[in-house]
Amino acid sequence: MELTYIAIGCADTPANAYAQAQAGSGEIDVIALYRDAENLYSVQYAVRGPSFRGGKPPLSLADARATLARTFGPVAIIPTPAAR
Repeated sequence: MELTYIAIGCADTPANAYAQAQAGSGEIDVIALYRDAENLYSVQYAVRGPSFRGGKPPLSLADARATLARTFGPVAIIPTPAAR
């Protein structure tokens, strides 16, 4: 199974970006994306706080593995055989 880490976010969220958006907040997600021949599985942790426009985000790609491990502990993905 292939494993990829992703960090994605917004330094300064617009007021109407989505239903619960907090205008002016910064949001960052770190994601572990698992991929096998048939499916994608993900584990995600998100942080919302003050805007980090012009600054450093509270989490980065380099933080992804440690943050996810600290938050969720060991993760075991056990794919279910495809329905036939």
